[in-house]
Parts: sequence; structure tokens; C-alpha cells
Amino acid sequence: MVARPGILQQLKLLEGFDLGAMGHNSADYIHTVIESAKLSFADREAYYGDPKFIDVPLAGLLTDRYAAIRRELIDSAHASMDQRPGDPVAMRAMRDAPAAGARPWGGGTIHVTAADRAGNMIAVTRAADGFPARR
Repeated sequence: MVARPGILQQLKLLEGFDLGAMGHNSADYIHTVIESAKLSFADREAYYGDPKFIDVPLAGLLTDRYAAIRRELIDSAHASMDQRPGDPVAMRAMRDAPAAGARPWGGGTIHVTAADRAGNMIAVTRAADGFPARR
């Protein structure tokens, strides 16, 4: 099994909420889960990649401290329409400026197909639409 750090980060954010008290699939529950996903996705776009080629700051991204400061960005009454990466190195809720070389993907889809000599094949498609632009 491969660990998905973005999912682990989202779960770390959700640890600070009493989801049970909100009621399963209530408006508050769904709002909190979605807003946590948005914060995790924003960090994914800014920092995650192949660690053979870039320095992924997992030590900061998955800490209790970073989750706590990012969690404060979740407004229980309003949905965020912004992509808001944090700064897991300096432990700040929001990053001041883009990291060197980081850029948002924008809309798009990625597809990878592979096959081996034995005839085993796999095809994976990942839609990466990101967040809609504010209008």
C-alpha cells in the first residue's frame, strides 16, 4: 500500500474537529471535510512531487503544529474560493510568495499507461482541475 501524503495531511487537519458531534453528512460535517481537502490540495499543488527530483517538506506538512495553524483558516460559516498554500518550513498558515519553481497546474488531466513483457497493463487517469477562478 502506498501512503498518500495529501490524504494524510487532510486527516491530520480533521483530527482537530469533532466530526461526530457535527452529525454524519450534515452541512457542517461536509463543509469541514471539503475545506480541509482544499487546504491539503493547495499544499499538494505547491509542494508535492517526486522526491527524487524535488525537496518535499513532508516533515513539516504532516506535523500537528502545521495542521493546527492551517486549521485556523477554516471558517465554519464561509467556503473559501482561493487556493491557499501554507508554509510548512516556516510554520505559517499562508505562504507569502510562491516557492522557487512552484506553479499551479491549472485545469487539466494526466494519463499514464504502462505495460510489461508479460502482458500486464495499467492505465491511470487523474483529473487535476484545481480550484475554479474567482469571478
